[in-house]
Amino acid sequence: NMNEYAKLLALQKLLEDEAGGKISFVGLSVNDTIRRCITTGHVKRAENIRSDFRVPDKRFWYIKLYALTETKDFEGLEAFAKSKRSPIGYEAFVNHLVKSGYSKQAASFVPRCDSKSRADLYVRCGEWRLAALECKERGDRAKLEYVGLPPLDQETPSLTPSSFSSLGIYGGPVPIHWVRGRSTKC
Repeated sequence: NMNEYAKLLALQKLLEDEAGGKISFVGLSVNDTIRRCITTGHVKRAENIRSDFRVPDKRFWYIKLYALTETKDFEGLEAFAKSKRSPIGYEAFVNHLVKSGYSKQAASFVPRCDSKSRADLYVRCGEWRLAALECKERGDRAKLEYVGLPPLDQETPSLTPSSFSSLGIYGGPVPIHWVRGRSTKC
C-alpha cells in the first residue's frame, strides 16, 4: 500500500543520509533493504526493518543467511544459527553454503540437521569420512557402500577399504565399486 511504500522510502533516505551517501538504498524492496543493511554491518537496523514491515521469520532467515554468506561472515552465520531454532531448518544453511562454494563451512551445520539426511549432506560437503562415520552410527550398511568413494572427479581423497576397517565400519570383502578405476586387488 502507499503508506508502506512512503514509510520505506523515508527510511531508505534516512539510511542513505546516515551512510553519507556512500551506500544506496532508495528504490530497493524491503527484502533488499534488509539485505543491504546486513551486508553493510547494520544488523540491528535490519532487525528493526523486519519488525516494522512485518517480514515473516522464514523470509528474514533466508535473507540473513544469504547476506552473511555474501559477506563471508561465517562467525556471524554461526552465531545467527545458534540464536534460536531456525524456522527454515539447517539443511537450508548446508545447501546454500555448498551452492555458494563454502563446503567446509557447510559441514559445520550438518550435525544440526535431521539424522536421516546427515550422511547425504556430508557427501554434498565432500566430507566422506564424516559421511561414513554417520552411516556407521546409524547402522546403515547400504548407504555406507554408497559413500565408499567420491566421484572420480572429486578432489577429496577417497576412503579406502583399509580406512573403513580402521574405523571399524566395514569388515567384509571389498565391494568392487570401491576400487573402480583402480587395481581391483586389495
